Amino acid sequence: MPCYVMRTDCGGTVSLAELMSISTVAKDDYSWLRCTIPENSAEFASAVTELAQRILRLRCGAAVQTYDAWQDCVQNGGELSEGERAALAAFVRPGFGNPGRELPKDHLEGMTAEYLWYFATIDHAVANDIDIARIEAPGPSPSTSGGDGLVILRGDDGCSFFLWEIKKNTGGAKVSASVKRAYDQLGANALEYLARYVGPASVEAANDAELLAAIGTMVDDWVSASETAGAGIAVATSVAKTPARCFSKFPEYFPTLKPRLRGAVYGIGEFSGFAEAVKDSLWTGL
Repeated sequence: MPCYVMRTDCGGTVSLAELMSISTVAKDDYSWLRCTIPENSAEFASAVTELAQRILRLRCGAAVQTYDAWQDCVQNGGELSEGERAALAAFVRPGFGNPGRELPKDHLEGMTAEYLWYFATIDHAVANDIDIARIEAPGPSPSTSGGDGLVILRGDDGCSFFLWEIKKNTGGAKVSASVKRAYDQLGANALEYLARYVGPASVEAANDAELLAAIGTMVDDWVSASETAGAGIAVATSVAKTPARCFSKFPEYFPTLKPRLRGAVYGIGEFSGFAEAVKDSLWTGL
């Protein structure tokens, strides 16, 4: 199962939310964020660097020596020892491949989209004083089964959650096509996704009674369309493809969950190139 971190443990040196131009589109039954970064901009370059750093720091966890060796290589142009290179490759390869063992382009872009959503969600919450009690990190590889994202929020009335489906959109298809696939996939698999989260999350939240209680009822809350349950759809795409209108069909697919429907579109330069640039940064020293 994917791991999780608290929002206070995963902040970077630069806020991804501050690098993006963000507009909120609020409707009666749903709302969504339109987040863009132009290609060939200073913000684009900073987003590549920041995302790669955070990805590797999260993937390495307590293996700080591997992250530090990579960071020194990135910043100072040094070379990794054979052992350091082997360790770095082990942390990077499942999600982003290694030189000579590249992942399919779709997998690389999908993995990048999930990490982009994860860290951008954290930064947006920090910037807007939203209390994230728990957020699930992406799985170790693009083929990891289960849900794409889960955010549990803590408010004055207790905890509530949003189950997210995350897609990438490249090529000629419209963003609306990716959103439609996300509607279908989330609608078909939501209960199974939530059920898979419950066990590991329950263990990790054992000392937080309020959070533990919320985790224990997530499946039931989705079934009963409780006001504590919500759905989210995120799409990562190129800035030129970022729509001005999106998610209008969201309430039709999840009528019992409105208005707790959230969307996000991340238009980041030319997204295929963005994913490649993040990968290239992670490959530094390999």
